[in-house]
Amino acid sequence: MASLNQELEYSATQWAIAWERQIILEILRDTEPTHEVTTLLQRVNEREVRNVHPAFPSPTQLASQAAGRCVPPDDSGRNSSDRISLEQRIANAVDQELNESIAILKSDGPIALCERLELFIQTEILFRTPSGEFIESSDGSGLWGMWYPGLDNENVSMQTLLDSLPGVEEVGIPKEVQLFEDPMSTIALPGAVSLAWHDAIHILLGRGLLDQDEAFVVGFTMGNSSSFRHEDAVTLRNAFSHSYPEPFRVHGKKLLAFDLGIEAGRGMGVQDIARHEGCFSNSATLREWRDHFGITEDSLRAVYARESMMITKTLESARLPV
Repeated sequence: MASLNQELEYSATQWAIAWERQIILEILRDTEPTHEVTTLLQRVNEREVRNVHPAFPSPTQLASQAAGRCVPPDDSGRNSSDRISLEQRIANAVDQELNESIAILKSDGPIALCERLELFIQTEILFRTPSGEFIESSDGSGLWGMWYPGLDNENVSMQTLLDSLPGVEEVGIPKEVQLFEDPMSTIALPGAVSLAWHDAIHILLGRGLLDQDEAFVVGFTMGNSSSFRHEDAVTLRNAFSHSYPEPFRVHGKKLLAFDLGIEAGRGMGVQDIARHEGCFSNSATLREWRDHFGITEDSLRAVYARESMMITKTLESARLPV
């Protein structure tokens, strides 16, 4: 049996710790005030967070993924006990990071913990293979927070990508969201679309399902509307930040993605994309879809390059196809 490459194990462990820090930060950002300790303790116990299908890998799953960066599953030269030992060492490092974060949270509060995490965040390594290649898309392995289609999919059908969407436990769309984003609402804002069409637009734009992605997609459909008014953007921006409950709330610097989405929607593609549901076949490729709606990959990549510079140290920016 070949000896384990210590440098590779160290790199994989650092990758796992970087992911754990980022996941903790994302959980803190999406947790109601005063519930932060309880929510992170759920992660210690590897329970579901926010009463929805888990968004991110548990610490144990994360350690297993990290070990896979050292030892491919089909490596016949390493027995199962060695793999288990490797996973345990990485899991111990991840658990230590999580427990240290909870201790800081209890003693100093969520703001101090967020500041510490942001100081040590390493988003540049999260979406890289061990050899350094950028991972532009992911099926999420059933985790909705990890799913993102990217733009390197021009020969894939829309239906294939729709079928890859992770199953999410039904949480219901709160009335605060329905008022502005349900096209059947009497006060729906410009760009309101059905959930099915909204999912297709996520794929068309190459975006995942996290807050920053959501803000960009909603902004794009609003800005692309022929009835768009500046005051509509102000209304929805305020709703995102103040009246939407978790996990639909978007606040802080991630709201800049909404502004960029407005700008991109106004300057790109066929107008009123929100009204074009059902006008094109789901069996068509993404290249055909984007050509049909006048949306180019180069234009999107240029917008996302700006977004990644404006909004730093987030999962969404780290995985943007620039």
